[in-house]
Amino acid sequence: MKLTPRLQTIADSVPNGCIVADVGTDHGYLPVYLVEEKISPYVIAGDVNEKPLEKARELVYSLKLQEKISVRLGDGLHILEEDDRVEVIILAGMGGKTICGILEHQSVSTAEIKLLILQPMVDISMVRRWLGENDFIITDEKITREGKHFYEIILAEPGTGEQLDDVQLELGPRLLEKKVNDPHFRGILEHKLRKYKIILENLKRSRQEIEPQKYNYWVRLVDRIQEELECR
Repeated sequence: MKLTPRLQTIADSVPNGCIVADVGTDHGYLPVYLVEEKISPYVIAGDVNEKPLEKARELVYSLKLQEKISVRLGDGLHILEEDDRVEVIILAGMGGKTICGILEHQSVSTAEIKLLILQPMVDISMVRRWLGENDFIITDEKITREGKHFYEIILAEPGTGEQLDDVQLELGPRLLEKKVNDPHFRGILEHKLRKYKIILENLKRSRQEIEPQKYNYWVRLVDRIQEELECR
C-alpha cells in the first residue's frame, strides 16, 4: 500500500507494536499500511460517514485483513470500547476545532493512551492550546508537503501540559526548537508570513476601529517569522 506523503509521515510516527485507532479513516489506506508493514498488530478504523467507510471495509475484506482491522461506523471516539486497549489515537485530515471537540467531549483515558497523532487542516493553534490545558505535552512536530500544500503533524503524550505563548501556538514549540535547516519549515514559514501580512493589511484598511491587542498579535507573529527566516 503506497501512501501519500501526509499519510506516510503519520504512519512513520506510529510506534511499533501499538494498537491504533484511526478516527476519520476515510478509505482505510492508513490502517491497511500499518498492518501490512507490521507496524501495528491491530487497528480500529472509524469514520462518521458510511460512504467512505464502505470503501474502507471493501479494501480490508479484499486483502483478508478483517481479523487485524476492525472497521466501525461512529462519531469520534465513541467507536472505541474498553476492551480495545488502544494505545495510539490518530485524528487527521479534519479541522482543529473538530479535533478538540472529539478529545474534549469523548473522554480520552490518559492511563491507556500513549500517543496522540494529530493533523489539523486548520486552527492548529487551537489544538496546541487544548493539549497544553488538558495534560498532554507535545513531544514532536513534523511538516510534510503535497504539491503546494503544507501539513503540520503533532505528536503528544500524557504529561504536564505546557503554557505556550502566541508564537509557539501558531508556529509550533517543537518546530521552533529544531535547529536543522528543514526546507519544509522554511516553506511553511514563508507561507504563513504572506498570510499574516495580508491579515495586517486588511486590518489597516478596515473602516472599523482596530483592536490594539488583535493588531499587536499579528505584528508579533510577523516579526518572529521574519527573525526565524533570517536565521535559516
